[in-house]
Amino acid sequence: DDRPRPPSLRLLTLNVEAGKASAGSVVRCLREHRVDVLAAQELTPGMARQLAEAGLSGLLPFSEVDVRPGYAETGIWSRWPLQPLPPVPGLVFTAPRCTVSAGGQPVTLTAVHLLTPVHHRERRWQDEFGLLRAALAAVEGAQLVAGDFNATRDHRPFRQLLADGFVDCADAAQRRRWPAFTWPSTRRLRPVMRLDHVLASRAQFVVRESRTIYIPGTDHRGVLAVVELTSPADRS
Repeated sequence: DDRPRPPSLRLLTLNVEAGKASAGSVVRCLREHRVDVLAAQELTPGMARQLAEAGLSGLLPFSEVDVRPGYAETGIWSRWPLQPLPPVPGLVFTAPRCTVSAGGQPVTLTAVHLLTPVHHRERRWQDEFGLLRAALAAVEGAQLVAGDFNATRDHRPFRQLLADGFVDCADAAQRRRWPAFTWPSTRRLRPVMRLDHVLASRAQFVVRESRTIYIPGTDHRGVLAVVELTSPADRS
């Protein structure tokens, strides 16, 4: 078969737990798995600096990051040039957005960290899902949404998001290790739930692979998803 391979994208999402993750391990992971896009949650100025010192910019030189004091920030780093978009409005944690070109096809990337539905924040958590769904619905074409959703398929707002036209790569991948739990992650504890996800718009992607990755220093496992864009002819 001499047909060219469809454009692919390798995305890693990771909650770095208020900057406690090992920056060196993150960068080694990016290099080992040939990651094209990194979405990181709970960034701190110190963590951003450590990632830069560990060589992140040499691997993923383009970014959409707004790091402020504290750890309420989320960032996107890309192998390819990116076009910044307005972030998802109204969320407590920043939710940067951008577009990249994978093999000449535009892909909209959204990185999120939604609230936890505890301590009387359940209503606000539901509202955040509504704001995210509205932002995603306003975009046409291929989309990837990655981050710490603080939700599983047991939660109705997350199932509603999937029903809008997305697949969870951990469920849809041709190569996967299921159930792909991501939290809590330590050397002594096995994760018991999947809070971290990479979602792909169902009509535009085939999910080739999904796996979780242990990174020292953070209580979340990273999620690596390998996706291929379908051709416009395949979608008709």
